[in-house]
Amino acid sequence: MDIVDRLYHQLHLALERAPGGGAGSPTIGDIYQHLIPYRSLRSELGIWELAEYEHALLRLLAGERGHVRVETAEVREEILRELAAPNPILGIYRDYPGVQVSIGALADAPPPPQPPQQTPPARSPLPPQRSQPQRLPDPLAVTAPQSPAACRSCGTALPDLAGLRFCPACGHDQLDVRCTACDASLAPAWTYCIRCGEPRGGGDRRERAGR
Repeated sequence: MDIVDRLYHQLHLALERAPGGGAGSPTIGDIYQHLIPYRSLRSELGIWELAEYEHALLRLLAGERGHVRVETAEVREEILRELAAPNPILGIYRDYPGVQVSIGALADAPPPPQPPQQTPPARSPLPPQRSQPQRLPDPLAVTAPQSPAACRSCGTALPDLAGLRFCPACGHDQLDVRCTACDASLAPAWTYCIRCGEPRGGGDRRERAGR
């Protein structure tokens, strides 16, 4: 039993659950919108592609195995022509939602087997992410101290700008406190140079040199 037979049996089950036990002839629109819609039956039918469902439904509406019969001859002939085309328009049935369809007796068809169990294709696992090594700060890297809020010379308020070094009012160098040994910039609160360890102002070295 192929997909057309499974689709036919699902149609009969849906008609039995419908109000009135499926009395009367459903329309093409009733079939694909309410009775056996793709989204509700794809797992029961064992299909995961809409194109496969539409091709099976088109075969069913074309009268394959005599399961159903489209009542309008022109629509039935157009469905047959589309199925025979090299590249059929599988959704052609959507153009005729109001056309009635006669459903054959379920006893005329073989019993439905268990649908094949299919699962959606597995996604390929993502490659493991390489952790970036954490970069530790260089203890010998000398960072220039931040600009003060006011000029050390004239007291003018300084703009909060990255890399500011000179006062815009008097031109005084705001980073003029430097190590006497290695010329590294020193923050006001530093007692020793963080690059060479020289005392601030080099007083101890000068005293040792004068002895």
